[in-house]
Amino acid sequence: MVEGTFACAEGRFTTSVAESRKKVTVGLRPEDCRVTGPSEGKIAARVYAVELIGDHTLITCQFGGATVTVKADKSAHYDMDEPIGITFQDSAVFLFDAETGARIGGRAGRQAAA
Repeated sequence: MVEGTFACAEGRFTTSVAESRKKVTVGLRPEDCRVTGPSEGKIAARVYAVELIGDHTLITCQFGGATVTVKADKSAHYDMDEPIGITFQDSAVFLFDAETGARIGGRAGRQAAA
């Protein structure tokens, strides 16, 4: 992460924490993500699993060594290993120190409560 911009081989996006760090872990809630076309998302991924859960579908995606779950409409259908894009609001990103697990900053730039 350089000056608040997270970058990896599969994509890049701006965070609400204007810091530079070599190793960070990004957290996203499934309901904050949306599936897009492979070249339209902030992250390029592949479908790993699709699970219909009543009124919604959980789409588990992989990129690099990471896994992200996206909550989609119950009519969503994707094939295993299908390339997709994942998009989200920058303010929906949670950042953690990769070594200690400690939260970095807070959502939408607010400091996390201790």
